Amino acid sequence: MPSLTVLKGLWSQSKWVIIIGFLVFTHFTAWNAGAKSELRKQAEQSNKAVVQERAKGVAAVARASSDVKRIQELERTNAELTKKLDEIPDRALCPMSDDELRVLTEIQEGTNR
Repeated sequence: MPSLTVLKGLWSQSKWVIIIGFLVFTHFTAWNAGAKSELRKQAEQSNKAVVQERAKGVAAVARASSDVKRIQELERTNAELTKKLDEIPDRALCPMSDDELRVLTEIQEGTNR
């Protein structure tokens, strides 16, 4: 029985401290859980964004690779055609005189401005 009176005395003297302590603890626990939940959502969104950007990067690398292959193919074709053109021994040269070519070049430059 003496312990019961001690508990009653302790409760009457510190009940507000215990109640406020309990409320602070529950508030902190709820806030902590909410913060973790919000951080998880942000982490998931961040992971999704990283995956999307990585996919965009892979697609860009694939496009660049195909563009490089196409340019190399065009350069090779150009070299082959130039070689064939140079191999033609008696191809007809331009029938215009140098003065006529100069006048045409000046006209062309004038229209490009």
